[in-house]
Amino acid sequence: MLRALTAELGDEDELIVVDNASTDGTPDAVREAAPDATVAEEGKNLGFAAASNRGAAVSSGDLLLFLNPDAVVAPGFRDEPRTAAGRRGRVLSPRLADGSSTAAAARSTLLGSRGPAAPGSP
Repeated sequence: MLRALTAELGDEDELIVVDNASTDGTPDAVREAAPDATVAEEGKNLGFAAASNRGAAVSSGDLLLFLNPDAVVAPGFRDEPRTAAGRRGRVLSPRLADGSSTAAAARSTLLGSRGPAAPGSP
């Protein structure tokens, strides 16, 4: 996934990888494949939510996209979230490629909105 992801990133994008104490050499592999990436190494497995918060804390972007390591990124994937965020607010949720909601089918290619932002929300 990392190669497909970095091929789609623009100059203004930043890549942050939070490593939850993996033992497979992930931090070094990320640094080799994406030298401009920020790698936040954790001493224990924080879980996806806490790791996402850690990544958000070190980011400088206005729009954040959180991906699990098994996500599949399609060419042009970064365009839809930006368009949807500008059109519908800042909170986007994943849409599974096959329309199911099971973890086994978590091959998300695009993000979609749950509806318009509430009045007065940022």
